[in-house]
Amino acid sequence: MKKINFIVTIIYIISAFSSFTYSQIFERANIKYLVTWDADEYLDNPIICTISESDSIGYKIRSIIFYKDSINKTNIISIFNEEGTIIAAFPLKDVSSNLMTIWETGSAYRVVIYTYIQGKIIKSLEEGTQSYPELFYENKNSSMLSIVITDSDWRMNKSSGKSEKVPITAKIYKWFDGKFHKSNNIAWENRFILKK
Repeated sequence: MKKINFIVTIIYIISAFSSFTYSQIFERANIKYLVTWDADEYLDNPIICTISESDSIGYKIRSIIFYKDSINKTNIISIFNEEGTIIAAFPLKDVSSNLMTIWETGSAYRVVIYTYIQGKIIKSLEEGTQSYPELFYENKNSSMLSIVITDSDWRMNKSSGKSEKVPITAKIYKWFDGKFHKSNNIAWENRFILKK
């Protein structure tokens, strides 16, 4: 993994001094996913996010690359390498500083959220779960989005007499004051019942 991180760092250093046209971005090899992201209302154009896959020394490198428009050119502003296979990537609102990605890793999922802050992109949340994450608003007039990450464990099914993995508890993440805040673990069946 250190070798992969080193390779991605070298790619980023080289790319930071390079510019690309849109056609050059789309022609880059092995792009598996592409999404545009209105990360800030003051940006003239959306950020372009591509997710690509390449082979290196027996490893699969999955790179998520963020591009930002300048005059007639598009520059790379950040590169991250991730584990798993991308299954979803989307902004959390029409204009949002947060881009949510969901990765499949064998029998589980990884939820990674990238945040645009003052021209830079950081990872603001990274969680593993065996259930697909859930999103909800507190009420129809609320602009605060909550993210549910489920923790599962083995339990005996009384009907079948077999052990099976079921949701037990949930962590609720809310975005405010420029970062995600995590609740204490709550019973999974109460995840949509929020304390006032």
